[in-house]
Amino acid sequence: MDARRLRSATREPWAEFATGFSRRMLASLPRSDQRLKGERYISGLLSVPGRKTMRSIAACGGGGAAEQSVHHFISKSSWDWLQVRQTLGRNLDRVVRPQAWVVHPMAIPKWGRHSVGVQESYVAQLGRVVNSQQAYGLWLANEDVSAPVNWRLVLPPGWLSDEQRRRRAEIPEGLAVASADQTIVNAVREVAEGWGLERRPVVLDGRQATDAAAIADALGHLGIPLVMRINGSTPLVPGDLAAVGDRADRYVEAWRLMQRVRRAALPVRWLESESAQAADCVLVARTGVVLPWSAATAETGPRHRPLALVGTWRGGGGVPDELWLSNLLAPRAGDLLRLGRLIGRVEADSGAVAERVGIKDFEGRCFGGWHRHLTLCSVAHAIVTLSSASADTAVDGGLLSA
Repeated sequence: MDARRLRSATREPWAEFATGFSRRMLASLPRSDQRLKGERYISGLLSVPGRKTMRSIAACGGGGAAEQSVHHFISKSSWDWLQVRQTLGRNLDRVVRPQAWVVHPMAIPKWGRHSVGVQESYVAQLGRVVNSQQAYGLWLANEDVSAPVNWRLVLPPGWLSDEQRRRRAEIPEGLAVASADQTIVNAVREVAEGWGLERRPVVLDGRQATDAAAIADALGHLGIPLVMRINGSTPLVPGDLAAVGDRADRYVEAWRLMQRVRRAALPVRWLESESAQAADCVLVARTGVVLPWSAATAETGPRHRPLALVGTWRGGGGVPDELWLSNLLAPRAGDLLRLGRLIGRVEADSGAVAERVGIKDFEGRCFGGWHRHLTLCSVAHAIVTLSSASADTAVDGGLLSA
């Protein structure tokens, strides 16, 4: 995607589509003035150049008084962002026909200390410690397009234990401390259990997780398919040892397990991108494993739920270039890797579309305002994604009536 696709969402025939789509996504808002403000906000996200601040969006509608109205609508209003997300998710699930739900991290750099959830922490995407908000988005993705439908903000313990900060940020009382790993699971659980979407494999990069095995165990316990990239140091139990009770906790690092099956690797070819001139070829092998027992997984059982460990090699060495863990046992290893490649689809669309419609631009300080802004950005992202198709394709695929 490029800037032309963003501009197309504000031009005919797509301007009409954008208005109609916004209205359908905002139908759950209880008051007509709220729905109108939501439509105008989305229109601003699509049309305002540069940063999508409340001031710049309000400038399209009349300046000072409009800015106060926009601020109240986003930060102080009572409309339920979850209902809008559910409507968006159900619509995109039908239209996009996603192959997977991709959980993607997002760091939002901040200058001050008052934005909800902000703290100094290491950001893997930037490779350094940054004062930022840490969030996770759940994206519906196929090989051609992707769009976010749900968001979770990581709230450090200091934000939840400090009553003054919590009150100023208007953090709900029932919200408990959740680690980044738990935030990932919660984002998936919320969609899987209450939205009525067809369950798709969850794809994520777990290399920065504190305990990737605990994420795999939690999602497995929920009956959610998973394809997760892991570190070579991740401890796993060989499948043949899992059947031997007194040896089932003798784990081996994932990269060593793959070394054992390196000779059985087979070639898999695919195009890494639309512009690629030649198919990329990697060697792929898989082996059966289970998770080692730990306090984190002790309560979810069964203790030895079978998993597939997949490794890839591009050179002649024994250490695999990539390692993937999955609870999908029937698909071929190459098919699991293709699902894993959807992370790249989301990374590309995050930069080309989500950031261009202001996904990182919220300057308010409250919890609800952050969620409402990201929800409307997600609607704007969906409009850009759907309007990037040709008019004929859109009509044939049902996009104009989505």
